[in-house]
Amino acid sequence: MGYSRVPTQPACDCERCLSQHDQLKNIDRRISILASLIASFVLNAVLVAYFWFAPTRHAPVTAEAAQFLYSPAQTALKYTTRVFDSAFGIQTTAYQGRPNEANDQLWTELYNFGITRISADEARPMVNKTLPIPGQSDHYLISLSVFHQLHCLNRVRKGLYGEVDWSDVSEHSGITHLDHCIDVIRQSLMCNADVTPLTFTRDSRDGVAREVAEVIHQCRDFDAIRDWAATRAMPGMWDTTKVVTDDPLGWGDYHVDY
Repeated sequence: MGYSRVPTQPACDCERCLSQHDQLKNIDRRISILASLIASFVLNAVLVAYFWFAPTRHAPVTAEAAQFLYSPAQTALKYTTRVFDSAFGIQTTAYQGRPNEANDQLWTELYNFGITRISADEARPMVNKTLPIPGQSDHYLISLSVFHQLHCLNRVRKGLYGEVDWSDVSEHSGITHLDHCIDVIRQSLMCNADVTPLTFTRDSRDGVAREVAEVIHQCRDFDAIRDWAATRAMPGMWDTTKVVTDDPLGWGDYHVDY
């Protein structure tokens, strides 16, 4: 029985096939890389176009958006511009000077209308709990921070002119209260940091460069905030020792450990 030799493929043909296979793999790899680059470019172009042309880019910031943490008073927020007084020389204001009957009244009118009363619906979204009002358990007690800060600034003003009893070290009056007030004002100024640029000018009297305080600021409308709080002023006094047990938010026993 005879055997015949099985024909074999020439070596050069095998090498040619391998070479073609490698070339195809390289082409596939290049196509894949190119496709990824194109996809990345298109995605970036879409994102850039979105952020450039999105309505929020040019839309004015609303009062509610500017007030990041919820406040029941945010519905009263309006913005206005005003030029600050330098509070020097001929630009002193009615709030300045040694305490007297007239400027004392102006200061107290800024904040002296008591505690603010809000509904349960207004209180519910607050990030900080508060107490319900005894006898009005569907309403809650708050005081807007700005009025506390103005009260404190008035205390500092009176302390500056010697109307604080420095020997009184109790928590509610004297030097301890004044020290508290100074730090409350510090914290508030840092929290609400005003980044309005103060500019410089040449003093016409001597040509020296001086800072200009009389520049335009964007401000919250204080009168609107004060009116909001005044219309919700807590009428009369309440029993500060009574614990409410049936308020709708279940905050009657809320307490802070001191």
